[in-house]
Formats: sequence, C-alpha cells, structure tokens
Amino acid sequence: MDKIRRELFIVGIGGQGVKLLSILLAKAYMKKGWYALQSSVYDSAPRGGLTRSEVVVTNYEYWYPKTRKPDISIFFEGKYFEWYLRNIKGSIIVIDSTQKDKVEAVLSKLDNREDYDVRYHPFIEITRDELGHPKGLNIYTLGYVAAFIGDLDRETLIRTIDERLGNRSREANMQALEQGYQAGLKLRMEVKGI
Repeated sequence: MDKIRRELFIVGIGGQGVKLLSILLAKAYMKKGWYALQSSVYDSAPRGGLTRSEVVVTNYEYWYPKTRKPDISIFFEGKYFEWYLRNIKGSIIVIDSTQKDKVEAVLSKLDNREDYDVRYHPFIEITRDELGHPKGLNIYTLGYVAAFIGDLDRETLIRTIDERLGNRSREANMQALEQGYQAGLKLRMEVKGI
C-alpha cells in the first residue's frame, strides 16, 4: 500500500470553531483507520483572539504532529496571514472573502507571490447569510476541506458530527456540511481537474 500523508492548516479567531473543525477532521480520518494528530494554539481571549490548528493524518504510523506542506490552508482571519507565510508555502490557500484586502496587501509586497496559490471563498457570508447558521462555519468548512482532499465520504463525516455534537442543530449542520462539500468539490475540480 502506498503511504499517504494529508495536512491541514487552519487559522482564525476565537469563536469561529477552528479547534472543533480540526478535531472533527482528525476523528473522521480515525474512523477510516488512519492515524491522526491534531494540535491547536490559541491565545487567552475566548473570543476574537488568534486560533490556529494543524491536522496531520496518514495511513501509516508516524509521530511528528506539525504540518510540513499543507494540502490546504484555511484562513478565516487575514491579519495572521503574513505570520504564517513560511508554514503554507506550496499549499492551496483559501482565505475568507471578507479578508481579501488584508491578504492582497501582504501579497503585493512579496517577490515570490507565485509560490502562493491563494483563493478566496465566502465561508462566513455563506454560513451567516445563506444558511442562517453562523455557528455552522466549522461544519461547512469540514465538508469543504473533506471534499477537496477527497479521502472522506459524507457518511463518515455525518457519523463523526453526530457522535461529537449529538442532535444539537443537526438539521442546520447537515445542510452546512452538504453545501460545504459541494463547494469543496468545485475547488477540487478547479485545482486538480478531477
């Protein structure tokens, strides 16, 4: 069997569910028999402070929990983008559309902008305005990331969400998951031609 390693790097602010998103992703991979490590860093502010999570999953045993070259990096907050440039080089980087000006200001100063494949997606707008479920940002993004990477099926994601969250907002979460999954498939087709 070929060795497969997947890496995810997520940055946001407290209250956006970054940690829960990374935990759900790691647990979903574990349900498929993969090894998963998840680490989170967050400052002391419960709302509005930096939150960063990294998820590393493999189909073989390993011990290094940090991302080396993420398959995908998600930024809900652009003010931390410049801090993490070296961590995400070579990654597909998806920034929440509301943060475009902050990120473009950083990119305009780079000599090697072509090393960064930056895309914008309205994560916050979709979950707040279209779905009417702003707390579903993490579930929407879970579907988005899973569909883009391509290893996890919807059934595994649904079981993972149900086990972790129970019936809390289940209908809204399932709607967020499906809409995120569809958006992630679109990104996969754009990037990988699959």
